[in-house]
Amino acid sequence: MLVRNHEGLRVLTLSRPDRHNGMDSPMLEQLANEVRSAARDASVRCVLITGDAGTFSAGGDPHEMTGADRFAVLDRWTQVSAEVAGWIFRAEKPVVAAVDGLAIGAGFALAITCDVVLASQRASFGPVFVQRGIVPDHGALWFLPRLIGLQAAKDLVFSGRRVDAREALDLGLVARVFPDDGFADAAVEYAKSLASGPTLALGYSKLIMNKGLETDLWTVQAFERIAQPSLFASDDFAEGFTAFLEHREPRFTGGRARPPESDSQGRAADG
Repeated sequence: MLVRNHEGLRVLTLSRPDRHNGMDSPMLEQLANEVRSAARDASVRCVLITGDAGTFSAGGDPHEMTGADRFAVLDRWTQVSAEVAGWIFRAEKPVVAAVDGLAIGAGFALAITCDVVLASQRASFGPVFVQRGIVPDHGALWFLPRLIGLQAAKDLVFSGRRVDAREALDLGLVARVFPDDGFADAAVEYAKSLASGPTLALGYSKLIMNKGLETDLWTVQAFERIAQPSLFASDDFAEGFTAFLEHREPRFTGGRARPPESDSQGRAADG
């Protein structure tokens, strides 16, 4: 796996080009470590997960699934893939998948756990698990119906068929499709735009929307009331409001909430 940083953006590139970036256990373990590290690192304001050599990932390594220790490998695989999905889901920052070429099996499942999926025109998505006699992993059976609806999710999972980028866009599997030429640069620019945004507000928005899928309107509004005071006290709110008054683009720093100012006697100032 290749890891690089650029101005608040961390790019994680799946890199086993001889296997179409198929994930074996060491790669999955590294992915879990890198996603966890990025989620915890306040200097990382957006994560981009992509693949090397013109493909995203052809899924899990079949050689590991047929060996003598396959049951131990499978047990560890399901545990670690759940960790990857969990850290992506609860990271208080955007996580973007840039899918060029194949996203098959575990590669498909990994992509749809991300907050936003970008695709090249030549991208292809396939939840081929049932064709191997197994169920999807990485929490795909939870994410997929929420992305495209229950009936469409069942159709994809039951058939295991592949869909191209245009159908994926129509279904709601992906957010945007970019031309093949320059796709990698376009995906990085998109992710950089999120990395330069108000990280605290993006993180709260993500968490509240994710929780909102499981609860009612009143609970979401309660979360909004909890989050908003912290945002009003943040450096990013101060910059965003100042930029609005000055008729310019804001220059966010991902600033966290500032402690209240105190008077000389140590009490919070009324100001």
